[in-house]
Amino acid sequence: ALCAHAEQELALARVVAGDLPAALHWAQASLRSAERAADPRLMAHSLARIAIFEFLQGNGVRLDLLGKADALDASAGQEPAGRLPLHSPSLGKGLVLKWCDRLDEARVVLAGQYRNALDRGDEASLPFLLYHFSELECWAGNWDAAEDYALEGCRGAEESRQQTMAPAALYCLALVRAHRGQAVQARELATRALALCQQARNVPVAAQVLSVLGFVELSLGDHQAAVSHLDRLAEAAAAL
Repeated sequence: ALCAHAEQELALARVVAGDLPAALHWAQASLRSAERAADPRLMAHSLARIAIFEFLQGNGVRLDLLGKADALDASAGQEPAGRLPLHSPSLGKGLVLKWCDRLDEARVVLAGQYRNALDRGDEASLPFLLYHFSELECWAGNWDAAEDYALEGCRGAEESRQQTMAPAALYCLALVRAHRGQAVQARELATRALALCQQARNVPVAAQVLSVLGFVELSLGDHQAAVSHLDRLAEAAAAL
């Protein structure tokens, strides 16, 4: 069981490092360890990770795995207070729904996860949830809500000293400011976020930040600057 938990954490670390094949490898290894431990909750979390990483690699939506993960997690009862995982199977399903543009369904899932985190005093999970909430509302065109969530995420990341989540919150704030035409603010926020990504070696969020910078410069008609950012984005995406 301890090995399965460690392998799950390794899988997440590889995602942040920009190595999706290795992330999938460790998620599959964690499932084998969880099965040997006969621990349904660990099996559920491993299955959810496999479904997410398969999706991110272009292998389609594995609703079968996500459904099985949800059922296993529900059968395991209430999560022990000593271990509050960031990526629950339910949240994994919400993220995949968001990435598939099923925004209304994803919003319901994320709202439930947010309420659960508040109810159990799990402040450490809030910046990650707010990051996805803000991005979802920006995609939906609800820019006031998107900005509120981004600002709350920035405060939460700072108060909980989550250096890896700070650039994600800044990215969300830059994204909504860019869509509102506040180009100077968006560029400044994105530039700060990119520097923090480089310090933390957060590859996926760095790619998102580059997309905002490219969008801002393209909107302003500075095509050379846009190409500079989007070239880097293309290289980052290919490396992933």
